[in-house]
Amino acid sequence: MKVSTLCTTAAALACSCVTASFRFDRARTLVDVELSFDQFVQQTDPGRSAFDRADFEQIDANRVQIWASEDHLALLSKSNVSWDKGTDHGAVSFAAEVNRSGGRYEDRSGAEPEWTEYCGYNCLTTRLADLAQERGCQFQYELIAIGKTTDGNSIWVAKIGSTGPKVLMAGNIHGDETVGGQVLQRWVWETCNQPTAQQEEVAQSMQAYYMPMFNPDGYEKNQRGNGKNQDLNRAFPTPTGTERPEQPEVVAYIAFAKSHEFDISMMYHGGAIVVNYAYDSCYTTKIVPLPCPPASTDMHPRHLQVIPSAEAYAVVLANGGVRCTVGKDCLVNGATWYQIEGSLQDWAFYFQNSLDMTMEISTTKRPASTTLPGFYEDNKAAIHNFMMYSVA
Repeated sequence: MKVSTLCTTAAALACSCVTASFRFDRARTLVDVELSFDQFVQQTDPGRSAFDRADFEQIDANRVQIWASEDHLALLSKSNVSWDKGTDHGAVSFAAEVNRSGGRYEDRSGAEPEWTEYCGYNCLTTRLADLAQERGCQFQYELIAIGKTTDGNSIWVAKIGSTGPKVLMAGNIHGDETVGGQVLQRWVWETCNQPTAQQEEVAQSMQAYYMPMFNPDGYEKNQRGNGKNQDLNRAFPTPTGTERPEQPEVVAYIAFAKSHEFDISMMYHGGAIVVNYAYDSCYTTKIVPLPCPPASTDMHPRHLQVIPSAEAYAVVLANGGVRCTVGKDCLVNGATWYQIEGSLQDWAFYFQNSLDMTMEISTTKRPASTTLPGFYEDNKAAIHNFMMYSVA
């Protein structure tokens, strides 16, 4: 068991970047629309051009919540779509976390963590460091700092296992989408201290790398973007060669991924429930054959594995009773949802040959902490099945 630091370098990136977090934009109004996502798009935006994925705060089975601009509100009126002013549940949850009686939550020494509490950046740092101590983990464990964020926080990765394929499980690329990172923290702690048969199988079958909080600056500010409020999931180089302004978190991630060559990988998101697979854009130039329309992954050498690897998570999730809110059978091709460019998934998929997935696992991006155990129960079997795909 040891702690190490990975030094990172990267060439300068250049192009436009995307500012995130409409929560603090006074020109936006949070609105509730009592329609399913498909109904909403059909009635308001069939061409998928008026809204961006980032505009959606919440996608439930029969309701969407949107950070609407004046143009959006005009479009809703023109489309005869009624709306009500929405409640920012993420802001409510964050306020409860930071104003908690007794201060922000920290684990008690020698005790099992309280899984109904959010574990923020300082808590995470201590928790992962404790597992790196002598006899802190039943399996070979290494704590790695892969780089620094905009605000100077370390980006932590916990490695468990010493042989087999390399798998990366990550969360919190968007700071206010918090459930996945908390789920990963519990999975790591239990693997080290109270492993189930499934967790033992994972630890003994592969080299598993866990990055619970890729964007700690955003987490601590309850904003989508990093410390500069830039959307990290629009900041990666694209398959068509477009590069973005350099963000330190992205520089660190790229260097880390290039040095490890992960077989499969994923990033947790929130705001909907679905497994999103590549590609996130149709990329209408320079790529042959084109990935869409219709949605296709034929441009990738591992394209025959894309759907099966995504199903390794999605099928288990659906069979466990989780109701997905986008796509079909808990699956959706990113480009057929809403096209974006600069996503981590497409970079990893195209440049690293990794089967990388975007896992949306909560309709509320930052739900009440008391709901976290339920999300863990909903996802732990799917985590196991997805990770074991690497050795199937």
